[in-house]
Amino acid sequence: MRLPPRRYQAMGAAIVAGAVTARYVSKWRRRRLRRLGEQRDVTFSSNKVFVGISFPDRLTESQLSCSVAMIDSELRCHFSVWQFREDGLGILPNTALGKSFTLAISGPQGLAANENAVSRESEQKTNTSRKTPYSITSDKNVKSELIRESTTLFYNLVSSGSRFRLLGLHDTSVRDANLIEVSADTAWSSMARTALPAKVSLEGRRRRAELLQGEGVDFISGPLISDIQLDSAICAWTAFCLESGKAQLVGTSPFADSEENVFREGFIIQPDINAFSSDSDSESFAPV
Repeated sequence: MRLPPRRYQAMGAAIVAGAVTARYVSKWRRRRLRRLGEQRDVTFSSNKVFVGISFPDRLTESQLSCSVAMIDSELRCHFSVWQFREDGLGILPNTALGKSFTLAISGPQGLAANENAVSRESEQKTNTSRKTPYSITSDKNVKSELIRESTTLFYNLVSSGSRFRLLGLHDTSVRDANLIEVSADTAWSSMARTALPAKVSLEGRRRRAELLQGEGVDFISGPLISDIQLDSAICAWTAFCLESGKAQLVGTSPFADSEENVFREGFIIQPDINAFSSDSDSESFAPV
C-alpha cells in the first residue's frame, strides 16, 4: 500500500521531532547526572568539617576571644570560643579533631608585597575595609594589633608542620589546601548582592542569619547569635563553598618572607554570587 505524499511528510516531521526531543532529553539527563555528581562530591565525605574563625573588633586584656563556627557535611552549625594563641594551639574545636577539615580565618594571612603598598591586591579587588600594608607600625592600636596577630597566626600554623596547608603557597591547590582567608564583610556582600544593615544591629544580624539559613545552614545551638558568631559562620560557609566549587579566589598566591617570618599577599576567598538564590524563604529568628 502506497501512502500519499502528505502522509510521508507528516511521518518525516514526526521522526525529526522525535529525534530532536530525544537529543534534548539526553542532554537534560546528562546535565542532571552532572549536577547530582557535583552534589555527591559535596556530601561524599561525611567526615569533613568546615571551621570558621572570627576576631572581635577590639582587644581584651591583650587576648583575643575568637568565635569559632563549625559546619558539618549536613550544614549543621556549632559555635564555640577559642582564646587566641599565636601558635594556634587548640584552634580546632574538639568535635573537629580526627576529621578532615578546612579552616577559614577572617583575618589577613600576610602583608602586602610592594613596599609602597597600603593594602594587598586581594583587598583592593574585593573593596574590603580591611587594609594590610607592607609593614606594621609600632603603634599599639587595634588595627595594627589585629593585623599582627592574624598574620603571625597564619605563619605559625603553616610553619608548625604539615597539618595546615595554605591555599596557593608552593602551588597548593584547592583540592589539597585546608587553610584559607575570608573577609567576612565582603563575603556577606557577595551573598546579599546589596547593602546590609550594620552587623551590630538586630536587623543586620537577622538578615545575615537568614542568608545562611536560606542556603540550608542549621544553627542548632539556638537562636541567640551574635555578630561575631555570624562572621565566623560565614567564614565556615565560604570554606564549604570552596569545597563545592562555588567560590572565587581573589588576589595572588602567598609567599613566605623568611626574614620577617610572615607571608606576603595571598588569596581572599568569596562565595560565588551566581551560585545562590537572592531570596530566603527560611524561618526567621532573633539574634542577640
